[in-house]
Amino acid sequence: MTKIPGRIREATHEFPEWSPTNGTKVDIYGTEGRMLVGRVGGGWQSFLGEKGELGPSDKQPHREMQVAHVADFVECLRSRKAPVCDIQEGHVTAELVHMASISYRVGNRKLVFDPETETFGDDAEANALLKRAAYREPWVIPQQI
Repeated sequence: MTKIPGRIREATHEFPEWSPTNGTKVDIYGTEGRMLVGRVGGGWQSFLGEKGELGPSDKQPHREMQVAHVADFVECLRSRKAPVCDIQEGHVTAELVHMASISYRVGNRKLVFDPETETFGDDAEANALLKRAAYREPWVIPQQI
């Protein structure tokens, strides 16, 4: 049995009854609780406080989620309104995953990210992984946009 580090509480709840729709799940541990998220849809479940009391949740099968996503996209094309998940929200979501990957690639060490400059301060090794070293023509991204 794997020993859980002291700074992380062991889960006292099972994944919800809809877990069979999820091949895998992601456990997110925060300062005020824990969240389980289905990696391919299916929903999410939260557990709050010291005792891990059941918190908010949502259940949506992957197919329904995809249909809603595509329908929202098509409606935005027709109406010119902003989508449910706009580009900035998508950027921040992807950014979190990239930061975790960069932390792992530089030796699984703690990094401090500056959201104003979107860099790791003076950490040249981590900053070098924020973008490709070289881009292929014609997909070159200029230094200044």
